[in-house]
Amino acid sequence: MSARRPTVVALDTVNLGDRSYIVALDGQAVVVDPQRDIDRLLAILEQNAWTVTHVVETHVHNDYVSGGLVLADELGAEYLVPRGHDYQFDATQVGEGSTFTSGSTAWRVLHTPGHTPHHVSYAVAVDGEDGEGLAEEVIVSERPREGWSVVNEQGETVALDLELTPELVRAGLAREVVRLVQEARKNSGFEVSDRIELRWAAGGDTAEALREHQALVADEVLAVSVEEVDDATLAGSAVRDEALDLTFTVTKAT
Repeated sequence: MSARRPTVVALDTVNLGDRSYIVALDGQAVVVDPQRDIDRLLAILEQNAWTVTHVVETHVHNDYVSGGLVLADELGAEYLVPRGHDYQFDATQVGEGSTFTSGSTAWRVLHTPGHTPHHVSYAVAVDGEDGEGLAEEVIVSERPREGWSVVNEQGETVALDLELTPELVRAGLAREVVRLVQEARKNSGFEVSDRIELRWAAGGDTAEALREHQALVADEVLAVSVEEVDDATLAGSAVRDEALDLTFTVTKAT
C-alpha cells in the first residue's frame, strides 16, 4: 500500500447542509461537488498552488446551484457529471467503471444510487494502489455565508441570518417606539387598561417605520388614534427622543 496520501479539504457550508471537496497530491487537484460561490475554492487552490485537472459531480443538486461548470471553465479543467441526465451544457458523462487520472492519483467511478438514482462515488488510488482515508488527514473548513453566524456544539449546528434588511430595521424602530410610549404611559400614571391618543412627529426611518407599522403600534399601546403631526403642534409636555428623531404626546382617550 502506498505510504503517500492525498490532502483532502472539505469545505462545509452549514446553512446549506452540503460539502465541497478538494483532493490534491503533487500539486494536482480534483474538486468534488463545488458550490456556486467558487471564490472560496479558488482561494484555497491559490493558497496551496494546486492545479485543478478535473471538476466532478456526485449527483445533480436540487438544494443549491452548482459552481462546477463555471469553475471548470475558469480553470480549464475537465468537467465530469453522472451519466443519465439530459444536460443542457457540455460535460463528460461518467458511470460505473469510468476512470481518469489526476497527477499521481487514479480515479474510478462507482454507481451508488440512493441519494439520487444516478448518484456516483469516486474511488481514489495513489501510485496504482487504493488508498484508505484517515480522519486526521481531512481538513474541514466550516464557513457560513457572509452575513450568517454559525454555532456548532455537541453535534448540533445553529445558523442565524444576521443581515438587517430595511424592513427589519423599520420593524425594530417600531418596537422601540412602542417601548417609549409604554414608558410614557407609565410615567403619566395611566392604568394598564387605559386607552390613549398618540400624536407624533418624526424624521427619517422612524417616520417610515411608524407609517408602515401604525396598526401594530396602536394595538401594542392601546391607542384609539395614532396621528402624525408637525413638531410645532405638539404641547410642551411632549416626549422627545433624539436618537430616534421622535417627538410624541400621549393623552388619555375620552
